Amino acid sequence: PTWAMLHDIMDVKLVPYGNAQELPSGNSPFTCQHGEPECHGNMIEACFLHSVGRYSAFQVIYCMESAANVLDAAQPCLQLHVPSMMWDSVTSCVKGELGFKLMHENALKTKAPAKTHVPWVTINGEYTDDFQDKAMSSLFNLVCKMYKVSSRGVTRLRFNMNSI
Repeated sequence: PTWAMLHDIMDVKLVPYGNAQELPSGNSPFTCQHGEPECHGNMIEACFLHSVGRYSAFQVIYCMESAANVLDAAQPCLQLHVPSMMWDSVTSCVKGELGFKLMHENALKTKAPAKTHVPWVTINGEYTDDFQDKAMSSLFNLVCKMYKVSSRGVTRLRFNMNSI
């Protein structure tokens, strides 16, 4: 909700990866803290972000993450928020090389610094416990407090959230 209200002054990047690990070989190149369903959800969200752009993807991901079952909600949330996009194109991404490529890119984005929990929130490239606590308790208040206008214009805040 904060992003929907304040996206003009925020640059938010969701990184659907969580505490996953890349594996050197095997049936699946990734393993996730909460098992295969989490890895599948991460890949679906990575494909949404790649395919429909951030604004539409945020709506779909929020819808999914608000549901009792994230995976069961994926297709209905997509159809609700991006009716022009076909579910087949998402499943093609998830089952194909593109999905693995996107997950690998997310792995690279989350390697340093080592995170200890998710969501892992950085603001302007920096992680602090204070930022994390304030972002989790009231992201809206944090953004408003940090918002600055200078003679050169608005200072946009860059948020990265390693999710799921």
